[in-house]
Amino acid sequence: MIPIKELLELATTKRASDVLIGVNLPPLFKVDGEIIRSEFRPLGVEECQNLIFSMLTPKKVEEFVKKKEVDSSFGLNNLGRFRLNVHYQRGSVACAVKIVPNLIPDLENLGFPGIVKEFLKQKFGLVLITGPQGNGKSTTIASMIEEINLTRPSHIITIENPIEFTHKNKKSMIEQREVGPDTDSSLEALRHVRRQACDVIMLDEMSDLETIEEVLKAAELGQLILSTMHASSSADAIERIIEIFPEAKRNQIAFQLSIALQGIICQQLIPRKDGKGRVLACEIILIDKALRGLIKTGDIDEVKKYLDSGGMKGSISMRKFIEDLFRKGIVGEDSLRKKTEREYDEIS
Repeated sequence: MIPIKELLELATTKRASDVLIGVNLPPLFKVDGEIIRSEFRPLGVEECQNLIFSMLTPKKVEEFVKKKEVDSSFGLNNLGRFRLNVHYQRGSVACAVKIVPNLIPDLENLGFPGIVKEFLKQKFGLVLITGPQGNGKSTTIASMIEEINLTRPSHIITIENPIEFTHKNKKSMIEQREVGPDTDSSLEALRHVRRQACDVIMLDEMSDLETIEEVLKAAELGQLILSTMHASSSADAIERIIEIFPEAKRNQIAFQLSIALQGIICQQLIPRKDGKGRVLACEIILIDKALRGLIKTGDIDEVKKYLDSGGMKGSISMRKFIEDLFRKGIVGEDSLRKKTEREYDEIS
């Protein structure tokens, strides 16, 4: 069997973001969004299962056998942390492993302008990080937590499924709660967090109606909440939050969101001009008085028109961000053209 440490060491050396493991193929690496084959031999059914199970605790194996899929995470000294999803495909065990670096990069090194730190000075409300899967949202939100940790005394509680980056207490006290070992579900953790005297909540994803409702309640009660959502633009995120609810409840949710929402970051990673990996491109929306009023009405078309106008002080459109990268020689004309043609999921 392939030693798991050897496999993951090779993946990190090649700067892979993910490792894909399945039968009749060698392990595959995802590097800058592209799939490449490792030099290992193709895996048989039993060898594939044994390799994957070597990354799970006995309890997680038991859970997988019962539910046919499971999320987990683990760490290796001097190598990093790894988040994995184990599942069946065509009757055999398969796995996707996400590589999480040991070091949490700061926001500047990720490529964010200083305005993003203004979000983190808020004492209450909701800050959303959106964008396609695999484009760095988890890293961004971990960097935001670390920025608070370095700059002010706060009680921070994270709710994760599973834990990716691990934080050490600095100026803040950080509790990291993982679904499974620490709580039955993200929703249950959210319902109880209001009694835990916390200042900042980090929720790894807002994905369903009940969770969104609890997030808005917590924001109203004076806590700062950082969370992620799969959305192609800021307007899309606002629309999804409102329209996930039954029509009879949308006016109430639009009103709550207009009060709670402090800012939205919509991000993607796009190819560098020099071919050396990908670089951050993002839209940054600071919620101003006019936008709050439009959100309150629930009129998504008017929200989109206002966001497209680019008149908000401190906000940065995706188009402007990519144009700046182009002027600095970081991305090529192809990236600029694709943005104009809305080939990056119509983020603007």
